[in-house]
Amino acid sequence: MDEFYEIDYTGRIKRTNEVFDTTREDVAKGEGIFNSKTLYQPEIITREDGVVKGLIDQVKKMDEGEEKEVEVPSKKAYGPRDPGKIDLVPKKDFKKTEVTPIPGLTVLLDGQPAKIQTVSGGRVRVDFNNPLAGKDLKFKVKLIKKFKKDSEKAKALMRKLTPYKEEEIKLEEKENSLSIHVPEGKLGKEKEEVKKILADRIKESTSYGEIKIEEYKEKENKEEEKEKDKKQGENK
Repeated sequence: MDEFYEIDYTGRIKRTNEVFDTTREDVAKGEGIFNSKTLYQPEIITREDGVVKGLIDQVKKMDEGEEKEVEVPSKKAYGPRDPGKIDLVPKKDFKKTEVTPIPGLTVLLDGQPAKIQTVSGGRVRVDFNNPLAGKDLKFKVKLIKKFKKDSEKAKALMRKLTPYKEEEIKLEEKENSLSIHVPEGKLGKEKEEVKKILADRIKESTSYGEIKIEEYKEKENKEEEKEKDKKQGENK
């Protein structure tokens, strides 16, 4: 089963000290890479995410609340640069995407990101390597939480894969099954398919035999909570 961790981190290229990713808004602003469209918050990671192997190996050894700096060599990060991932593409192919090829520009070709290296005559040389391939990295990372219980993992996955906040996700365990209750209206038009995908993903990562995801109307839920609190107060 997956191992789940919640972390705060800042990743830098070791040679240049350039920040390539961070979960912290203050760091992003301080480094001049702040993006108002980015939500800066702790990240939930698992081995299945394609997270840098060298980083998650270090996180596994940490205690909750611990903060440390770790170095990750390229072979345990994004691997070496592969010359086979550099290709020549006819310039006319870019007309289909209405993109003017300019050296340094990152584009999407056949569903894969690629960086344009040179434009010469009717040919464009593009690099499909990850921009961090071949580079040693370093991270400042803080382990906020290790998720051990199946219920914690289920809620963590819902937070990671959907727009729901932690307080909106209600769990109800019964023997070998789990019902997950969330506010309606946030799973999109294909919500039944989304629910199935989410349930299957959670099932893969936990020992539950059955997963149900049900929506509730927020107003109704608030009234139920008030009634519950009222009954508890009467019983005191």
